[in-house]
Amino acid sequence: MIDRLQEGTGDAVQVMEKSQERARNGVEQSQATGQTLDSISKIISEINQMNTEISQAIEQQNQVAKDIDMNITNINQSAQAAADGARESLDESEKLAGLATTLQTLLRQFKV
Repeated sequence: MIDRLQEGTGDAVQVMEKSQERARNGVEQSQATGQTLDSISKIISEINQMNTEISQAIEQQNQVAKDIDMNITNINQSAQAAADGARESLDESEKLAGLATTLQTLLRQFKV
């Protein structure tokens, strides 16, 4: 009977030791998992920060593109106005040349 009791106690001790070892392994794995999750969380935060920076850069580039577009439109309007002014100057120059020719003809007819 004592032998069986000692054997049962020995078996119980072995089961407790195995359970204790498994619990330690479980704790170690949980800690490792926690560290991995912390690393993943940090990486996700870094990616989010990069996304924010990229988004801001895109917004700035969009604004620059709009400014360039507006400047090109202004240049086009200025060039169109200059071309219109040049046409008007040409028309007026042709009229002035015609008047000068008429005046020259009239002056030839004038006798002193």
